[in-house]
Amino acid sequence: MTRRRSCAALAALGVVAGCGLFGSGRGVLSEPSTLDLSRWTVTRMDVDLVGSPTRLCPGERVQLSIVAELRHRERDKTRTAQTYEGNRPGIGRRGKLGFEHFSVRSPQGRIGEHGWYTPSPDPFVSVDGFTLEVAHTDDPSINETLDYKPRYDCARQAGGSGGAGTPGHAGSGGGSGDRGAFGGSSSDGGAGGDGASGGDGGAGTPGRPGGSITAWATVVRTPHHAHLVLLEFEGDASGRVMFDSHASFVLAATGGPGGRGGAGGQGGRGGDGGTGQQGGAGGSGGGGGTGGSGGAGGAGGDIVLTIDERFPELAQVIRIDVSGGHGGAGGPAGTGGLGGSGGRSSAEGASDGADGSVGADGASGANGPTGPSGTAQVVVGDVDPRFEELPEGISRL
Repeated sequence: MTRRRSCAALAALGVVAGCGLFGSGRGVLSEPSTLDLSRWTVTRMDVDLVGSPTRLCPGERVQLSIVAELRHRERDKTRTAQTYEGNRPGIGRRGKLGFEHFSVRSPQGRIGEHGWYTPSPDPFVSVDGFTLEVAHTDDPSINETLDYKPRYDCARQAGGSGGAGTPGHAGSGGGSGDRGAFGGSSSDGGAGGDGASGGDGGAGTPGRPGGSITAWATVVRTPHHAHLVLLEFEGDASGRVMFDSHASFVLAATGGPGGRGGAGGQGGRGGDGGTGQQGGAGGSGGGGGTGGSGGAGGAGGDIVLTIDERFPELAQVIRIDVSGGHGGAGGPAGTGGLGGSGGRSSAEGASDGADGSVGADGASGANGPTGPSGTAQVVVGDVDPRFEELPEGISRL
């Protein structure tokens, strides 16, 4: 990573296309716990990325770290302040700089909230590296430019998966039993009614199938790397990646996971026994509902990969995954309802009614089955038509 300072080039950062202003848009409020700069002037700043990386990887998000020297506008006083790390507001931001005081421009990525920089996932965009131009919004002459070479060891997989099934609905709770009749001093209290059973949970829906992908692979060199695999793919998922040929890589079109089964409903409480000469027995709790079955995993998709005939060893580097999705977990069983309390006795020497029994728990739902695998085809052949037009800085070996 190298640093450059160019005041003139960054004087209009606030209006240049691609320049992001943290918290500067209408309706966007600065964090109340960050440092109020209304009485401070930024005199100097030092810009880095959290963790101080020396290279950046396409698509891998990193956060800016800015240390600024401040001078009080009314007193003979100076201090140093730094931007916060992470996204959470609170005490950790007290005395920290807010990112709304700085503008950032990068042709190879985008700037988001809280100072997060997301490099473009397209490796063609950053063949020559990444540049971040940072300026103080109130005084663009205070600025710094960071340059980073690209790295590609973060690229481990591409493609996609079918969507997940939706969870089943939860079973309804059982209603409570009625209270036993009041017997008074002349007759026994009535028994409480039994609670109703909880409803069964609904079944999860199946996962969606994986998509169809056609892909091509070759080997290239760039200004900063002598030997990289270039993989392009299109279909239900599309894009391109570059990665180290010594690392394993997965191209996937897997089935989506099945939806989880819904929970069984809780059994209703038994009704209390009625009061009388002899107390009435409490009602039994209702049984818990059965959990819903998990949905089946989606079927794996279809991938056809053509490998440059000059590099057949790429067939051992790129692994194709068209496995079916995992079945959804069965829903948990509903718990049995509590028994009702026995009724109180009103006659001397008589006993209270017996409490009702707790209802039985329901059964757990069955897990859904794994989806069937899809089809994968690897062809070693001519890929020249696919890669005949590469951008400047990238050439095939």
